[in-house]
Amino acid sequence: MGIPAEVRFDVGTAELLDQLAQEPNPFGLRAGPLTRSAFRDVYFDTADGELRRRHVTCTLRIRTDDRRFLTLRLRGPGGERVEVFEAEVNGVASEDILNGNSPPARRLQALVDPRRLSALVELSTDRRVRFARRGFLPIPQVELAYDDVTVRAQMDTARFQELVIRQLRRGSADLDKLARQLEDRYGLRQVLVDRSEWAEKRLDSLESEKLAHEMQRNRAVTVLALQGGRIALTRGVDGLHLPLCPGSGEEACREAMRSVLGSAEGQVLLLG
Repeated sequence: MGIPAEVRFDVGTAELLDQLAQEPNPFGLRAGPLTRSAFRDVYFDTADGELRRRHVTCTLRIRTDDRRFLTLRLRGPGGERVEVFEAEVNGVASEDILNGNSPPARRLQALVDPRRLSALVELSTDRRVRFARRGFLPIPQVELAYDDVTVRAQMDTARFQELVIRQLRRGSADLDKLARQLEDRYGLRQVLVDRSEWAEKRLDSLESEKLAHEMQRNRAVTVLALQGGRIALTRGVDGLHLPLCPGSGEEACREAMRSVLGSAEGQVLLLG
């Protein structure tokens, strides 16, 4: 049986996700009521990323009713989906599940020793779903999932929103057309990588923002004030120093001049 096609979009904000979920007739489709669910997805890989290099994704989904599903996805080098193994599994410890006898576990064991695997990233998803159809056909053709996702990896946490559109029957919906409508109407962009990779990108982006903020917070300027062949210095307990002020740019320089020299007047030149 073929796997239903799906497309995913980065929504950007929780407010826009709410707006999309409340659209009465999204993309001209007749949509049913919203239903809610929540689940956690734990992604596994080796320390050196062996599964990712082989285009394999191993996920354990834990639902709020405590049912657990192990999924193994194998993709070709170009990223196309090739095989999917999925089964509901028993047990609580991930080690027992990965070493179990379910079809995805057995296929996984043929690829890598499960003892080498560890939890790479965890995604907690609050999902709203509704089914949609065209015209007066009674059978749903498309599933619309509005996902608010929290990512956890070690001590880092990030959050992002996605819209997932799944075609329930081959040929029942033009996903390319829906994608263009989303891009044109809301400025959404399609996510082309696996959700675990996308989550890691969001964590990396968050870490970069934190680092940039920390660097900005810890920056300081030194003012070399010259007048008539003399240089301005401040006196400290361990001697004379050049005036120093936290911040960056010309405004920080003039603030240092105001606080140390009593005036911000003068020509400011960047030395380095």
